[in-house]
Amino acid sequence: MLQYLNLCQRIIDDGKWILNKRTGKKCLTIIDADMVYNVAKNEFPLITTRKSYWKSAIAELLGYLRGYDNAADFRALGTKTWDANANENQSWLKNPARQGKDDMGRVYGVQGRSWAKPDGTVLDQLNKIVDNLTASVDDRGEILTFYNPGEFELGCLRPCMHTHTFSLVDNELFLTSYQRSCDVPLGLNFNQIQVFTLLALIAQITGKKPGKAYHKIVNAHIYEDQITLMRDVQLKRKPYSSPRLVINPEIQSLRDIETWASLEDFSVEGYQHHDAIEMSGDDDSMDEVEPPPRDRQRRDRQRKNKRRSNTERREEVEEDSSPGEVVVVTAVVVVVVDPLVREECLCDVMSTLFRQCQQFMSRDHVESSR
Repeated sequence: MLQYLNLCQRIIDDGKWILNKRTGKKCLTIIDADMVYNVAKNEFPLITTRKSYWKSAIAELLGYLRGYDNAADFRALGTKTWDANANENQSWLKNPARQGKDDMGRVYGVQGRSWAKPDGTVLDQLNKIVDNLTASVDDRGEILTFYNPGEFELGCLRPCMHTHTFSLVDNELFLTSYQRSCDVPLGLNFNQIQVFTLLALIAQITGKKPGKAYHKIVNAHIYEDQITLMRDVQLKRKPYSSPRLVINPEIQSLRDIETWASLEDFSVEGYQHHDAIEMSGDDDSMDEVEPPPRDRQRRDRQRKNKRRSNTERREEVEEDSSPGEVVVVTAVVVVVVDPLVREECLCDVMSTLFRQCQQFMSRDHVESSR
């Protein structure tokens, strides 16, 4: 955690102002930054000087390892990080290579799992690496790269963290990851989680002991509208000890990652943190953002609805919404406040509403009140 704060202080002290044409913002920039993560001691590099979120980063990593090329597949894993780049990037929307809604093109994991060869076949870089490491082979070229300039026009975004090199010494596995550009206040938390988890996960499925992960950043920067909160708030906070990452030990192969591993197989223990800090930043930043309260409530209701049977939901509406007027209010709240609730739930509520309206209208007190 201290190395993160030291990097932020270094950028503020020594950085040069550079105008980023894509964002239209100035940023303090330094060249060459190195981070080291001790995976052997399970010192999970989750930022503690503000509340940070890790699930989206790991969900995205799983999508890369599966070779996904569609934002919908990433959403199914638990992250929306590719929604904007796949569906709102104007240059990509006009690109004839785009295959429709949510298509990302040949980016990141696609290159890692199906690099196009001149003869028309594809190379699965990751599978080769896993096979070699499992057999205790390090050919000094156990390299997973997403950086393919020849196919940049076939994807919605160039990779930022683009290459990962695995090194095996005796039975200890190391990782060196390269990143061309990093929005340090927002994106680095996301990136370092992925570097750490990648080494831990590959070591686990290859039967090796994880060592250290080395994270090399070329262009590290802080945007002008992030400076004040970083300098006057976050850098003045005392960091807590690093938490621990727990990975389901039943994940034993690349096939397990491809077929059934999910966010439920990962957890973080011992995470202490300061209050959240809201910062703007690079549009390409992948830092996870906690959903606003209404979205969290809606998500929780959806999860509960999935666990309920139709009968249970009908009984609840009937018991809790006996008067006709209350039933109407309940139905309106479900439709307006919770538009993403499952259709079957809406059908149940509307059916119950119709039935109770009939009962209500047939009661004597209705006649007397007309």
